[in-house]
Amino acid sequence: MRFNTRICCSCLMAFTIGSMSSISLAGLADIESARARFSESNPTTNMLKSAQGQIRRIYGTAFGHGETPLDAVTSFKDLWSGIYGVPAAQLNPAPLEEGRSHLQPIVYRPGTGNYQFTGAYFSQQIDGVPVFGTRLCVLVRNEPGYPVVLASSELKHIGDWAPDGNGPAPDRAGAQAAAERFFGAPARLVSEPTWMIFAGGEGELLDPRLSMRVEATTGRKSDGTYRRWLLLVDQRTNEILYEENRVLNCQPQGLGTAFTALASADVTGTVSGMATEWSGADECEPEVETVLPYAQVTASNGQTAYADSNGDYVLATAEGETVNITSGLIGQWFTVNNQIGEDETITQEASDGGTGDFLHNWNNADEHVRAQVNAYLEANIVRDFTLQFNPEYPVIATQVQFPTNVNLNDSCNAYYDYSSTNYYIAAGGCNNTAFSVIVHHEYGHHLVSCAGSGQGAYGEGMGDVMGVLITGDAQLARGFFQGQCSTGIRNADNNCQFLASGCSSCGSEIHACGQLISGCVWDVRENLMAQYPNGNDIVSNLAVNAMLLHNGSAIDEAIVIDYLTLDDDDADIGNGTPHYQEISLGFWAHGLDAPQLDFLSFSFPDGQPDKVDPDGGTTMAVRIDANLSEVLEGSEQVWIDSGSGYQVLDLPSTGEGSYEVVFPPAACGTSVGYVFRAQTTDGSLVFNPPDWPDSYYSAYAAEDVLVAIDDNFETDQGWQVTGTSTTPWVRVVPPADGPAWKPQSDFDGSGMCYLTHVQAELDGTTILTSPPIDAGDGGTLTFAFWLAQRQSNPAQPEDGMQLFVSTDGDGADWTLVRDWHTYANEWRTDSLTIGPDGEVPASSNLFLRFVAIDEDVDNRVKAGIDAVQMISVDCESAPCPSDLSGDGMVNVEDLLAVIAGWGGPDGDATGDGMTNVDDLLQVIGDWGSTCD
Repeated sequence: MRFNTRICCSCLMAFTIGSMSSISLAGLADIESARARFSESNPTTNMLKSAQGQIRRIYGTAFGHGETPLDAVTSFKDLWSGIYGVPAAQLNPAPLEEGRSHLQPIVYRPGTGNYQFTGAYFSQQIDGVPVFGTRLCVLVRNEPGYPVVLASSELKHIGDWAPDGNGPAPDRAGAQAAAERFFGAPARLVSEPTWMIFAGGEGELLDPRLSMRVEATTGRKSDGTYRRWLLLVDQRTNEILYEENRVLNCQPQGLGTAFTALASADVTGTVSGMATEWSGADECEPEVETVLPYAQVTASNGQTAYADSNGDYVLATAEGETVNITSGLIGQWFTVNNQIGEDETITQEASDGGTGDFLHNWNNADEHVRAQVNAYLEANIVRDFTLQFNPEYPVIATQVQFPTNVNLNDSCNAYYDYSSTNYYIAAGGCNNTAFSVIVHHEYGHHLVSCAGSGQGAYGEGMGDVMGVLITGDAQLARGFFQGQCSTGIRNADNNCQFLASGCSSCGSEIHACGQLISGCVWDVRENLMAQYPNGNDIVSNLAVNAMLLHNGSAIDEAIVIDYLTLDDDDADIGNGTPHYQEISLGFWAHGLDAPQLDFLSFSFPDGQPDKVDPDGGTTMAVRIDANLSEVLEGSEQVWIDSGSGYQVLDLPSTGEGSYEVVFPPAACGTSVGYVFRAQTTDGSLVFNPPDWPDSYYSAYAAEDVLVAIDDNFETDQGWQVTGTSTTPWVRVVPPADGPAWKPQSDFDGSGMCYLTHVQAELDGTTILTSPPIDAGDGGTLTFAFWLAQRQSNPAQPEDGMQLFVSTDGDGADWTLVRDWHTYANEWRTDSLTIGPDGEVPASSNLFLRFVAIDEDVDNRVKAGIDAVQMISVDCESAPCPSDLSGDGMVNVEDLLAVIAGWGGPDGDATGDGMTNVDDLLQVIGDWGSTCD
């Protein structure tokens, strides 16, 4: 858990709000207040937030209960929806499978036939219109009291905005036209267009806009021209707000329960095929006879039977009847379609009481027949593997004859398009892609889709994970390229490291990034296999069920929390889980840290100060309680840094686990950082905050703390853009895939900043003017700026960026205080001192003006501004009203002054204008005090 090291006023700025005006500062205060109440009610429960301040996970110890799972979930939703900035009425049940309950069983226990968890799913809707990309999953343990142990969320806090002007249904002709404009070719709508509210993609929050959801295709699968995209089209302007490729390739482009027919037992047999063994392509492995589970057998008398999981079938015939029986590569759950010729079938004659065995690809001489057998077999394998760990996995548990298309006339790829999986012939230096882990990978995309998650890097990675866990081979698709049977296209036994920007050290392209999660899972598997005979089953159970908790397409620390929560056995992951070490070490090896175990529990009964007395003496109550371990008496410390390094102080005990910090003197105006440390009886050192030195607690040494402005640009605080530029200042999240001379993230990690246009370089002059800033008390103004140029275009003297200030109260007169003409591909910081002895005089109406200039036609300039903050501290001591004599002490002189002024104003110590018994009591109460 990260801790805010800034004063409370800055907490209101921790949310990404795009350019919206529908969220007021009062609304943000309500969100922060709800979060504070939640934390106070659940002190050992943690929140994982995005860089933009949106809550992604709530986890740790249980934070809700109920008489039933539904009761527990509903209570949490109704009581705490405010922490997301979303009214409970906007959270509507959202089943993962149409026509079923929004309550989903998770983690099957075969020994009992029960499920360990129930997940409840909700989507955000406003006036019945869904908000794109939103989901809340609340996880409940199925045990007495039904504790709520996890909330996984992707929600949009968009205030009181509501859609306006939408009719009963979008215009189909308009949707068709939008699709054809996008493709530049004839298009086919996959489904009828529907209304959708678009308020930003994953991890961003923009102005909400009513849009049409349009999904369409163009081209043909058979000749490699097929395309399928999801579009969100603005209702008023027809602008495409969002686009998503629904064809998910296995690599970057350019590179069960037995079922028996309920009929008389007349003809029996087994359906099998010569299928490629293990994990490689057909070039690399032998073909062996393998049963084909759930295969369909039809008879000329109209009867149909399906084989069981062992490939055995029973087909009804009348007594003495002789029939023709046929088997193809079609079954109860999958249908294989050959795209290059006739579908593989075998027909033979059988009589009542006889047998009819089928062996597909018997002579193993035709790549295209072999591909049909492999695709059918491996599709059933990956489906059975999934249902082993969750027999009620949404959609796939009941979905029949899912299309599996093989032998497409293209090369070196395979894909999933939300309605089928598709595999290519051998060509272009690649083997036929209908084999083993390629099938597992593509069906893995289907599993991710059915779980309600996004795809992207996560979908690619989880596709690979399914192949790794089923085959036990870390090499993904050995023999994908002809003549390369020892290597695959990816390897789960890798050292890919998590990067907050760019996804992974192995690359930001989604297939490369996906190796991050396959690497984590492989290492978890290896750790478990070293300790447990069923280690592969343990990690497989977690991987399959964790897909039901995932939102979006990112691979990050939220996944570690999901795995540990599913592994937990007592509604508290802080005290460890049965396989905590194996899981945490597997993710840690790839730069993803698990939540630290709570060896000791730290709490602050009276809260934490945002300011401490510069003269020292401010106190704070602390509790340290045993959790996994006992505290070693005498090891309790507080480390306090007043600007010259940490001063280590013993933490005085006040008895029974209670302690009191007494802050020492510190120069007024400095930031005082502090952290707690204790040792357990078994030798573990525990810090609080647990991720120190990355974070620590802090307060200002001051009589008072004043915030003039604290703007990370996550809300619109009234900055104005003027000037003649065609690429003016705009408040955005920087694109993560730009060239080095353009920022690929904002400065402070909150998400948004001001840039000169989103993508293009600056052209002309653009001016960014602040709202009025109350800087009458002076202080220090800090900010971050970006100024870079394309290297091939030398800078001109007139180009660069300038900062002007105005202190006249109305922004009429401006003074140049900064004039930058040096360029760097990085964020830099600067500051201004404001006050009588500063660079800028104090003013209750201070204005800033950042001017970015590129008037030379041959130059290419990019400018940015972020993290504008001004904080001042009051270092004047509060008046000492009882010191009536002014000698700096409350003593007999002040008592005599009260007596002398009795009945009048001269001995007034209470400030009520009269000298009476109240003033006498005030002086007696302050007796002996010193006053500065």
